[in-house]
Amino acid sequence: MELENACRIVVSTAQTKIGKTIPPLVSTPSTMIPLCRLFSWKPQLWLHVATRILLTTTCNLAAEDRALQEAWVNASRTLTEEAMVGFKRSDINPANQREATYGQAVMMLSAQPVTRGNIDKSVKLFQAVIQANPSDDMGISAQYFLGRVEQAHRFELNPQGAIAIYKELYRKYPEHPLVQRAFVKLVLLSLYDRITDTERASRFTAFEAAGSGLRDHDAIRDFHLLMAAACEKFGLGQEKRLGHLLAVDSVGVSKADTKAVLLVSIGEVARKLRHKDLALTYYRRFLKECHRDYRVYTVEQRIAELEMEPQ
Repeated sequence: MELENACRIVVSTAQTKIGKTIPPLVSTPSTMIPLCRLFSWKPQLWLHVATRILLTTTCNLAAEDRALQEAWVNASRTLTEEAMVGFKRSDINPANQREATYGQAVMMLSAQPVTRGNIDKSVKLFQAVIQANPSDDMGISAQYFLGRVEQAHRFELNPQGAIAIYKELYRKYPEHPLVQRAFVKLVLLSLYDRITDTERASRFTAFEAAGSGLRDHDAIRDFHLLMAAACEKFGLGQEKRLGHLLAVDSVGVSKADTKAVLLVSIGEVARKLRHKDLALTYYRRFLKECHRDYRVYTVEQRIAELEMEPQ
């Protein structure tokens, strides 16, 4: 996930420098990641594939700063030490030094062994990137990473610190795709916080309203998956859960196992809520699209039971 977000910024920077749009197949995770899965590649290889194609399609940029591009290629291969050395090279074009600082900060979070010192150095590097320009793609991404540090990288995790960063990001840049991903993390941390049921229900209602403004495909999918799971865990209502599950289906999921779980879940919730036709629709879709799944027999039994019920 961290390298995927980093590559988004590489693509954006490349587009700015060459003055044209990189093909969506290369620049969009929602197209590249399913392609990686199709060929049984590890998801992080999206960064490698995208970087290699960028090197081919933007040869002028590569020639301008081959040292920087080589560092990103090493990063895409998860060669952390080689990438970090590359981002520190003295022959990197001074005009691209901020991007090199950003790359060094990203890789510092993956450096082994993980130390407090490396995490603190990464934070300082991200802060330098932000100080230069907090509102461009790289500056916004650096702020996102600061939230990720507090949420997932600190030795003593700081969810409240992450919440504060994500809130501020969403307040300032709500339309930015990466900030919409941050919003989903804000929802997760806020709903699973140690709060009263009344406060959780209030937050859930507020987030439902705010989530209607999401435009990024992955953010929309993850938001509704998260809200559906929260409904189940905290007893916030099965009708609401069904609505969010249907919203996930409307935007689509690429992973076969996720789709199977989604179709069965919609069928089960609809059945329990006595939405017979809807339950049958999704059970039948499951049999058609996931016919090798281990739940086929159970779903066939569910269909038989529903078909025997009076209209």
